[in-house]
Amino acid sequence: MSLERVNTWLRRDPVTGKRTRPLYNCKNCGKSFFRSSGRNQQYCSRKCWSKTRFLPEVMPCRGCGIPTAKRWNVYVCSFECLKVTRSKPSICPQCGKDFMRIQGCRSKFCSHKCSTDFNIKKEIPSKICPICNKEFRLPSMRSVKNRICCSRECFSLYNRGERNPLFRGKRRANRGTTWKERSQEARDRDKVCQAINHEDYEGWRQEALSVDHIVPYRMIMEWIESGEEHDPNDLDNLVCLCRKCHQKKTTGIERRLLRGDVIGFISKMKSFVGEERTIKALSLYNLYDEFKGSRRIPYVCQ
Repeated sequence: MSLERVNTWLRRDPVTGKRTRPLYNCKNCGKSFFRSSGRNQQYCSRKCWSKTRFLPEVMPCRGCGIPTAKRWNVYVCSFECLKVTRSKPSICPQCGKDFMRIQGCRSKFCSHKCSTDFNIKKEIPSKICPICNKEFRLPSMRSVKNRICCSRECFSLYNRGERNPLFRGKRRANRGTTWKERSQEARDRDKVCQAINHEDYEGWRQEALSVDHIVPYRMIMEWIESGEEHDPNDLDNLVCLCRKCHQKKTTGIERRLLRGDVIGFISKMKSFVGEERTIKALSLYNLYDEFKGSRRIPYVCQ
């Protein structure tokens, strides 16, 4: 007879011959129960398991010693006990009173009244408006502490030209000798707005189409002034857009190319006028062929 067969007989009841299972005590109520086969069961029922599962851990309070759950990431029963455990002696700079200051608290005063009385005594800083030369006081609010001008009217006059974050450089009214002919040729060729995601709006068909340079005109002119020979009004570099689409391209997408991000410019123009048309315009001025292996070109438009 094998050893395994002997062990199986030893685990059986000597009278009935049935196999016996060991008894275990429940961790919650202490009741004896049989475990299910293959499970490391520690409770007699799901009810006992849920009672112990969701009970908070109880420890003596650090201030008074009463058993309590964790609060404010510390075992304390009340805010007064928290003050006792996390406070240090301090002196109020307004009234000179000794008080217990909680660690981590930014307030240096014993009460809100002392804080307001102390801040009223502070001198309010003043500035001189660069537009009207008028002296004005800054409010104590953080959001307007960096105010430059005394009013909105002065700020609208101040925030122009190079001071404006949307400033794109000095614009040229003249587009060259070939501009009239080429712009008319572009209108005859395209006839409608060429933007892929063009959205119709009221009266857009009655408006005159804008002829836009895919590679900005002023960017090409700076290369021409440096000795390169390029035609900025090449028909492959012109595209007809409606007023709204022209504004999107000029104020948003065009900035990537002006910063030197050729690949980023192509990725945006791909969904605007098409990738093939964009690459063709960039290739006219050697922007794509020379720098297609790099994400950025060593040029930043001033």
